[in-house]
Amino acid sequence: MATTPASVADGLEAAVAGVVAALDRLAATAPAGENDDVLAVAIAELDRCGRRLEGQSLRLLAEVSDRDLPKRSGLGNLGAWLRQQVPTTDRREVSRRAAQAQALFGLDELAGRVDLAPTRDAVLSGDLPTGSALHITQAMSRLVPPATPAGLVDEATLAEAQEVLTGQAAQHDPAVVRAMAERLVATLDPQAGERLARDEDRQAEVRTLTLVRETSGMYLLKGQLTPVCGAALAAALDAWSAPRPAADGTADTRTAAMRRHDAAQQLAEKAMAADGLLPTTHGTARRLVITVPAATLASAIGAHPGVDVAQLPDGWPLSRLTAQTLACDADIVPILVGADGGPLDVGNTVYLFPDRVRQAIISRDRRCTFPGCGAPPAWCDVHHLEGFRVGGATSARNGALLCGRHHRHVHATGLVGRLVDGRVVWQRCDEPAPPASAATADRAIDELVRRWLERNPGLRRQGAPPGQRAERRNTGWSPLSGSLEK
Repeated sequence: MATTPASVADGLEAAVAGVVAALDRLAATAPAGENDDVLAVAIAELDRCGRRLEGQSLRLLAEVSDRDLPKRSGLGNLGAWLRQQVPTTDRREVSRRAAQAQALFGLDELAGRVDLAPTRDAVLSGDLPTGSALHITQAMSRLVPPATPAGLVDEATLAEAQEVLTGQAAQHDPAVVRAMAERLVATLDPQAGERLARDEDRQAEVRTLTLVRETSGMYLLKGQLTPVCGAALAAALDAWSAPRPAADGTADTRTAAMRRHDAAQQLAEKAMAADGLLPTTHGTARRLVITVPAATLASAIGAHPGVDVAQLPDGWPLSRLTAQTLACDADIVPILVGADGGPLDVGNTVYLFPDRVRQAIISRDRRCTFPGCGAPPAWCDVHHLEGFRVGGATSARNGALLCGRHHRHVHATGLVGRLVDGRVVWQRCDEPAPPASAATADRAIDELVRRWLERNPGLRRQGAPPGQRAERRNTGWSPLSGSLEK
């Protein structure tokens, strides 16, 4: 840190006192008298302030680490020091904050290899949640030596990768950002297929699932599932875990966790009674959908980086080896995507969306397209953007996922949906566009990779420049935990 201890103490004390005073003034306000717009803006601004405060807290924790205060206090590490200062903080939260502080603001994490200033600035301005920022820093650490051969990913691509990730992370939750970061790293690695296959072998070696009856009679279920197993289980549970309103229209009072529990029970009972038969969703069978770029099927792709990478429904990259293995004995729907990242259209002249068209729409939208809703495809209807009765086609370009509640809301309020740059926009004429979709984030990464290949034409022909085919070294990254091991 550039500031001296004296200036930090003087300025910091006054600044924190000002924050406390502002919070006291906020607590003294009476929100009941404010109009709806003021209340909505206030909540959004406070959420941004919360992210800014967390960023400042991490910045100060990094200063504590730089001064070696934990060791000087006899506590050993930053997490233990923070636990002493804030004993009411959950132990796991303490570890998370310590890791984030060192990754984002520490002096030694990526010094001399990647300039993390854009990510740090986005955190401090409140544009970026710290959880998303950690996924970005971890991804950047895997694109430079010793994780990746020197020179494989040039400086321009590194800078652009950070810019794309931070820009998209300002519009998506940390789970989407993590999937984006994983896909980016896999795509920029010419040996992505081999690396993913090795990771999958390791994951298979540590897969676990235990079901233990406790003294209360309840069962404790825990385990580590491989990506394919987890995706398949999630797809099966989704078929049974949608909210079910009562006959009189009363909302389902079960929590999401309760619904998943009940879904697991129904799944097991159906499997025993009907040989594993699962319910259909809108007339289509439940399937595990794997997305494969259409270019992968071309005969002249050579060793194009990333061609070995397929995707599970949540965006997690999958090696071609595993995709081929699954295709031998599984109910899989391949979704071919074109150069723009959108599913290839399969139009139809009937009102009901056929299975293939619905799966193409799911591949694009991934969840309910209404702003702020995260309902999975199993809970959604496919809505004609342009009404069928006025000539709207039953095609991927004219369909959008909407959960039952928002489907009714769209019809009740007259909202109009349009497909803009591969995402569905719901708005009135005077309304701003909703947040970008996860598919839009994927296309941003695809465009980054295209520019990387243009700057490095040798990669397209050979898969990697001469002398750069060395395997990744052990950098402490664990694909099992998704974190940097210290």
